[in-house]
Amino acid sequence: MHLVPYIKILSFAWLLMMFTVIKGSAQTNNYFVWDGYSQYNSNNYQEFSQALNFKNEPPTLEKGNKMHPIETDICDSTGNMLFYGGWRTYFNAAQQLIPGSCAYPATQQTYCADHQGNNIALPNPSIQGQYYVFEISSGKYLQYNIIDFRNLNGGSFTADQPVYSFKDSISILNAVKNENNDGYWITVQTFDTLYAFPFNKNGIGPPVKSYLGPLTHFTWKYTADWPVPSHDGRLFVAIHNKIADDVTDSGSFVYAYDFDLQTGKFNNERLVLDYRNSQKRNEIMLFEGIAFSPNDSFFYAITGNFNVDSLNDMVFQCGRFVKDFSPLLIQTGGHSGYYGFGGIYTGPNGKIYIIHASEPSISIIKYPDRQGDGCQFKSSYLHYPWPAKPANQMYALSFLRVLDNYHPLKFEYKQGCPNGHFIVNIDSIFKTRKWYVNNIEVGNINSGFTKTGTYYVKLQGITKTGYSAWYSDSILYIAPPKANFGYSNQTGCQWVGFQFLDSSTCDTFNQSIGKSWAWDFGDGSTSNARNPNHIYSKSGAYSVRLIFSNGFCTDTFIKTQVVNILPAPKPGFSVSDTVGCVPLKIDVKDGSMGSVVKWLYVIKKIHPQPPPAGDSSTLSSFGYVFSEPGQYVIHQYLTGTTGCITEDSVMINVTPVFTENEKVDIDYATVDSTGNIQIKWPGFPGATNYSLFRYTDKDTSAALLATKTTDTFYSDYNNIDPNNHTYTYFVKGEDGCGHLTGSGLIGNTIKLSGFLDQNLTPSLSWNPYFKWQNGVKEYEVYRQESGAEFKLLSTTSTAFYLDTSSMAYNTFGECYKVLAISNLSTQTGNNPFISTSNIYCFSEKPQIYIPNIFTPNGDTLNDYFAPVCMGIKKYSMTIINRWGEKIYESSLDAGSLPQVGHIAEGPGTFGWDGTFKGLISPNGVYVYYIKAEDYNGHVLTRQGMIMLQR
Repeated sequence: MHLVPYIKILSFAWLLMMFTVIKGSAQTNNYFVWDGYSQYNSNNYQEFSQALNFKNEPPTLEKGNKMHPIETDICDSTGNMLFYGGWRTYFNAAQQLIPGSCAYPATQQTYCADHQGNNIALPNPSIQGQYYVFEISSGKYLQYNIIDFRNLNGGSFTADQPVYSFKDSISILNAVKNENNDGYWITVQTFDTLYAFPFNKNGIGPPVKSYLGPLTHFTWKYTADWPVPSHDGRLFVAIHNKIADDVTDSGSFVYAYDFDLQTGKFNNERLVLDYRNSQKRNEIMLFEGIAFSPNDSFFYAITGNFNVDSLNDMVFQCGRFVKDFSPLLIQTGGHSGYYGFGGIYTGPNGKIYIIHASEPSISIIKYPDRQGDGCQFKSSYLHYPWPAKPANQMYALSFLRVLDNYHPLKFEYKQGCPNGHFIVNIDSIFKTRKWYVNNIEVGNINSGFTKTGTYYVKLQGITKTGYSAWYSDSILYIAPPKANFGYSNQTGCQWVGFQFLDSSTCDTFNQSIGKSWAWDFGDGSTSNARNPNHIYSKSGAYSVRLIFSNGFCTDTFIKTQVVNILPAPKPGFSVSDTVGCVPLKIDVKDGSMGSVVKWLYVIKKIHPQPPPAGDSSTLSSFGYVFSEPGQYVIHQYLTGTTGCITEDSVMINVTPVFTENEKVDIDYATVDSTGNIQIKWPGFPGATNYSLFRYTDKDTSAALLATKTTDTFYSDYNNIDPNNHTYTYFVKGEDGCGHLTGSGLIGNTIKLSGFLDQNLTPSLSWNPYFKWQNGVKEYEVYRQESGAEFKLLSTTSTAFYLDTSSMAYNTFGECYKVLAISNLSTQTGNNPFISTSNIYCFSEKPQIYIPNIFTPNGDTLNDYFAPVCMGIKKYSMTIINRWGEKIYESSLDAGSLPQVGHIAEGPGTFGWDGTFKGLISPNGVYVYYIKAEDYNGHVLTRQGMIMLQR
């Protein structure tokens, strides 16, 4: 869209917005009206209006007058409509045109045909029943009309009373009560000046002028400014919209001004919000309305959009009493559309309502006095119908604002114990208050809650003239818990457990904390069990207290002297032994206190279940012999003079005697990475401790390694050398009487050793692992190279391994270890046992292997004589015959040396082929001299004799 037609539409929209802003009311208003239109084409549109009726809570939607733009209204002392209208067309409460005012559309009267926009109605401070309707005429003139209800029930209208002429266009009217509350200040703004006209019993006075600061001095093509006062009238917040020919230079701003209710002066101008269009597009976002929270601690600014389908509505919360107002964006993206939000209003019920301009819905801020998300913005809280006739575009332009006579009426529910409480803030104007719970009136607010749940609570304040206002909220009520308890019998016996039975109730509990019980039994003892069994040590009557908590609140229940405890003997006895071997003889000795009429001892075996009848005795003290192993309990029952029976008991453990036929096996013996030996065996039933024995391959008898150990494992690290010796272990269990079992399966270590064969190939061997229940499954051979981790080379079932893979490496000093893996058995369960050998490493010194015979007969086997080297960089070799004559000489470096696993083969380079000067040398003994150098520069020499044999 091009800019020129856009400005045309915007001007039309502004005109309609001028129609719709209500600015005054003599009494507290119970209606909240907004106006709008539905556009069918550029020349055809239909106006409509809607209202929220705050006589009800929640407020109800009502249709307004569709045929006339409403700008102002007045309500009587009961909050009922007295008159309303605009453009000099006014209707009384009976919907009748007030005589003298204009019919709609405009009639032949000249004053009706003029464009008279933006009205505010105020009562005449000096004449009761007479009202001044101030208006802006032709955009530059302030004048008023008089509506008089003193003599005529339907009222009368008198037009065109001039007040002031401005040189510039003026903004929307506003009014606040003065400092003495005996009149008003009527405020209006021009391009650079704020005016405040006093209106009191002396009439309308000359304006007090306040010149705007430099923040608002811009050369703009178009501005729309309407200052909004706080409830106390001491702060005005104004919106300044800039629409330039270059849309990207457009913007919207919010300013704040302090206002002196005594002098009428504005001062301390501050910039609060600054929104500028920074993108090259024909879209403009403007601030569209301001509303203050009920206690004036915050004010809210909403945005509206023109030509903007892609921008979202926004709601800003600004703190009135904090530095720089700290604007906080509390809502964005709730709607997007051609016009965005259209109006904002603080209702008499303490909530803020926001109308959307291009859809039939109202959003709400439930708790405007709370900061941030706590204010609880709810999008599309209410819906209302558009006009029935289809339209190309529909706009609900603005809420109609009235003179701010907000009276605090609010409550807040605080959870508490045993019940929550309401904190009420209510204006003294309300002489009567009524409470409703779920829309049912209750005399006492706390009587409306019977169980835990969410309740809809309403508070109605009523003035002496009958005007009423509402506040409502949903509260979560948590019913207090109820503590209670009982018992099966009120009379109990001393030294006998008295059973308490909890019967506390609650309909909910704190899931993160849970329920809890706190008992006081009256004898100084306490418990936190739910159903405690308490033993009283003294006879008498006791008072019992239970404190029950549901995690939110507690309740206390007390029964006074309700538990009657009779005297009874204190039970008790001793036995000479509680643990022993078969046969176990014990002496039972009575240790009771108090008067005993009868003793009874019952001896029973605990297992099997159910226990057998057992033996008994009626003597106070006696002896007894247990002839079978097992666990037994001896019960003592004492009958006192009151008939009370008290009880005590002692556990007896009779163990069997171990013999040599019972065996304890070794699970495994293994060498760990530090060279220590770890031994493990299973626990043996009835064993109180173990003795571990050891012998080596050089011992003739076993030595006791550990005695009286209660562990089932042992670490052997003293005086051991697993690299050169094998170690064998066996274990015996000991019962409580000192008898030992026999030894079962032994455990032995694996000693790994090795050598290099004639080809310098590592050859490994080890002793087998003996005495696993099902034997060894396999051996795993591991090799470590150059300090790296051990890697598995192979598995074998023998105790020997030749590492032929080492021939591929020109290295030396490899280390090896072997793991023995057991077959599964009842001894191992599902996991095999493992025994690890010692770590065996070959020498890290350079090696030279020299054959003592070679056969140069052309069969390609051993046809050349040369040394086999490991770790040698280069060498030289000389051969001398029996007469001292040098017959062969060579010098080779690392690249051509015969290496590990390779006997020298091939002509010349790899060794002597048994010829001299092309002739075959005879069989016999020859002398060699070899000089070699390793990779560290060390020199090695070798000399000896070699047999040539064809």
